Amino acid sequence: KPQSAQALREAKRLLKLESSEPQAPDRQQVVLHLTAAPENTKDSQKALKVLDALQVSVLGLGIGSVKVEHLMKISSPGLAFKVDADELEDFLQDAFREVEEILKASHTGDPEEILRRLEGA
Repeated sequence: KPQSAQALREAKRLLKLESSEPQAPDRQQVVLHLTAAPENTKDSQKALKVLDALQVSVLGLGIGSVKVEHLMKISSPGLAFKVDADELEDFLQDAFREVEEILKASHTGDPEEILRRLEGA
């Protein structure tokens, strides 16, 4: 069952708790909203407005049957994307493999090796 509105409200609650702490002026808060099914957007749009008022960007990432037009209604302007599930899985596997390699290099203590791996990522 789609739970976009509930998820966005929870993000708002968590970000409000964090907002009591001093923020770095160059820090941008972003909520990554993954969804795989179209749903009623009314509640999601309300939550999006509150997050926008808190200066939080919502990046919508649709997987499966979700249309970009739907994502645009529940995401910050310009931050609605649709991806193929297989491509996303491949991307995530590659990303985690690269993170593991960089972490291994960081244990060697060789700054040149770490920099080389970061530049190659």
